[in-house]
Amino acid sequence: MTVFNFQEWVDGKKTPLTQPASAPHIDFHGAAVDAYTARAITEECQAVAQAPEGQRNDQLNTSAFNLASLVAAGRADRQHVTDLLTQAARACGLDESEILPSINSGFRGSSQKVGARIVPELEDAVAPAFTIDPAECSVLDEHGRPRLAKRLLNRTALRDLPDPEPLIDETIDRGTVGLLYGAWGTFKTFTALDWAASVATGRPWQGRATRQSRVLYIAAEGAFGLKARIHAWEAGWDTTLGDEDLFVLPDPVNLARPAEVAELAALINWGGYGLIVFDTLARCTVGLEENSAQDVGLVIDRLYKLRDVTPDGRGTVLAVHHAGKAGTLRGSSAYEAGVDLVYRTTREDPHIALTREKRKDGPEPDHHLLRFDPIDGTGSGCLKKASESSHGGVGMTDAHSHLIAAFISHFSETGATSTQLRAVAGLADSTFYRTRDKLVKSGELVNTGTGKRPFYTLGKQT
Repeated sequence: MTVFNFQEWVDGKKTPLTQPASAPHIDFHGAAVDAYTARAITEECQAVAQAPEGQRNDQLNTSAFNLASLVAAGRADRQHVTDLLTQAARACGLDESEILPSINSGFRGSSQKVGARIVPELEDAVAPAFTIDPAECSVLDEHGRPRLAKRLLNRTALRDLPDPEPLIDETIDRGTVGLLYGAWGTFKTFTALDWAASVATGRPWQGRATRQSRVLYIAAEGAFGLKARIHAWEAGWDTTLGDEDLFVLPDPVNLARPAEVAELAALINWGGYGLIVFDTLARCTVGLEENSAQDVGLVIDRLYKLRDVTPDGRGTVLAVHHAGKAGTLRGSSAYEAGVDLVYRTTREDPHIALTREKRKDGPEPDHHLLRFDPIDGTGSGCLKKASESSHGGVGMTDAHSHLIAAFISHFSETGATSTQLRAVAGLADSTFYRTRDKLVKSGELVNTGTGKRPFYTLGKQT
């Protein structure tokens, strides 16, 4: 059995090369179709002919679905496509009674959902069908020039490109995509929120100037905990976030789903946001394999496409991600390779270290020692330079500040047993018990359990 050869068809030859026995010979009978359409039809027919038993009907339906958009665009004749698909279906042994209904169903489905490209996974021995977008079929513009030509930059255009502009001076640049990652309990969300609130208000971040921009914060793990944290940030920095400064989307947006990405792109374009934060990236990539360079490449590509719909394409997209067991960025190395900026949070007790690991344009080194400052009456706190005095008042020891910070970071919403708190405290046992008892005595921690089985929740902050 032979199969239509794409290059020979382009060259006008009629003698096809020998191919796998299951692939049918495809004859266009001189039909006026362009090379892209010919290739699409050929590979779809091959996919049908080579489909394994149990997937033949689905593949035929899918191939008809994919090719229907080319028919609708006037690039192929429907009857001709139907005849070729029928020939391929017969080659794989599909029952005659199933062929035409499956093809017609595929055509109907495509007319109801234009542009979809769903090709089911096949067995390893079967290559996936080649599909194309009708909008990509023509490579020339109306003047006969390659469409890509208008995107070329000559020396003058390169000279006129804008220089990197800071969103936060010496920290985050505009028009970039970045990652902030760290292990659980290293205050990465506090850091992201600190950046976001500083940009939204135009307040300097840790002494560094910011460019005031509207912020969209995608709280993919829910917005409940943000209430106290934003309250603490406002109180700690004596700055109020206005209703037009920062917006929180309290649900994940799945970057694996084109429809959800399109909805988010429309929102970003409508809102004119200069900073978009995904917290966390893992909750926005459900269904994708984070260790797959291919899947991660898809995520990175969509983050950049979202950046492109910010005002003048100069907005910044920041994704908060987790560290793996080794403390490095979790998932494929394609994450770090694909973005412009990477920061990492770690614990250097009693402080939090924020370190830049990558910067595409400009000096890379950047290291901050921060501390968590509990803020009176908020049930949370904010991040300050380690050298700055505590908001908690004179006499608050490092252990005192450290333990209440650990509690707020890990257990502000759930409460904790003494064992759970001790496990994350990073204090010597004697220091831990002494400090815990002082916090209970001061009312900053409240025992809602019993004497034998204490369970602590957050009390008043003094």
